[in-house]
Amino acid sequence: MHSAAFNSSDRVATCVLVLLLTTVGSMSPSRANPEDCRLKKPSDLFLGLDTSPDWKHYRQMVEQSMVRDRARETFFKTCPNGPADAESRAVLFSYFSQEVEFLDALRNAPSRNSADCGECEAFIYQADTLRKALAQVADPARDVAWVRVVARVGDAETMARFGPAIEGDVRLLLDGDVYRDRTRALETLGLWLSPSESRFSSEEKSAFRDLLVAALPRPAVSMMGNPYFLANSALKGLGHATDVESEKAVQEWLDWYDALGLGPNDTLARSARKSLQSIRKNRERPIEK
Repeated sequence: MHSAAFNSSDRVATCVLVLLLTTVGSMSPSRANPEDCRLKKPSDLFLGLDTSPDWKHYRQMVEQSMVRDRARETFFKTCPNGPADAESRAVLFSYFSQEVEFLDALRNAPSRNSADCGECEAFIYQADTLRKALAQVADPARDVAWVRVVARVGDAETMARFGPAIEGDVRLLLDGDVYRDRTRALETLGLWLSPSESRFSSEEKSAFRDLLVAALPRPAVSMMGNPYFLANSALKGLGHATDVESEKAVQEWLDWYDALGLGPNDTLARSARKSLQSIRKNRERPIEK
């Protein structure tokens, strides 16, 4: 009797264990089928991107943009690392390129006049959405052929991943007249000053530092808008350095700024002090191999 009861309990326990394992297995994230991650044109990702933007047809533009957004979100949910095959990755980067070209053309399109289109304001934030999506998939091991797209769309951390392969494009952004691009370039150069960055020589890092210092606007009582953003990005970039020259440059800039009597709690003053602290801390930290 005791043996039979034991066997019965044992069988029940085994069944429960199998059920639990099956449940846990079903809850585990499944890998995307590579076939599900293939991209081809035409697809909803490109809906409306082959036509010139026209504010007169803003409702259609908004509807098409919503379709593209859903297609992009669905794709990245299924394939968070993007496509595996080169052909599909080319299609994906083509999408990023066309989307940002559409946004640029939209900004230069004739005025929408008195058109009542509150939804149109969403286009202003589309570039940030694209940057986040690109940051998720951009891979220097597979996407060097698309560095122009990365430079045009990517944030500083995404661009910095590509190292020397994208340096020329970053320098072009810095020389351009689009302030948002210049701030992205400054922050990228700053990341390359990091002691853990081994792809650039000390001479190249010195050149990056000089570019950051040169980009610092001269301190003024009222630094609003573009001068503020340039100064903040340059100070942030220099904060990745370890050398004495970078520290001296930031300290000198801060001394000039403090002399204006703006107070220690001013935003740029705090950024400069944070940069100084970071440089000194980086100098003490051993270089990562």
